[in-house]
Amino acid sequence: MGIYSDGKVYGLKWGKFNENENEFEKIYETEMTNDNIKEVKEVYDNIIDSNDFIFCYYTKCSSTYDNSNNTFMTWWSISKGELNKWFAEKL
Repeated sequence: MGIYSDGKVYGLKWGKFNENENEFEKIYETEMTNDNIKEVKEVYDNIIDSNDFIFCYYTKCSSTYDNSNNTFMTWWSISKGELNKWFAEKL
C-alpha cells in the first residue's frame, strides 16, 4: 500500500529554508513553458552548491489506501540528479 506518482513534472517550486520558516520564492502549478524552465534552470545553476534550497515538483498521484482509484495532485521532492535529468530532457 502506498502513494505513487506518475513521475511526470506538471510544475516546480523551490524555496530556501531558514531557522524560522520556509519561504518559497517561485511556484509553477501549471504546465511550464520553455521560458519558465529556462528561468528555473538559471536560478538553479546559481544556487546548485547551496544546501539551503529545496526543489519540489507538482505531480499526479494515486493511492492504494482506498478502493476509489482517484488521482490527486501533490508536491513531491526532487533530487538534484533528477532535476538535472529533467532539465536535460526539456532544454
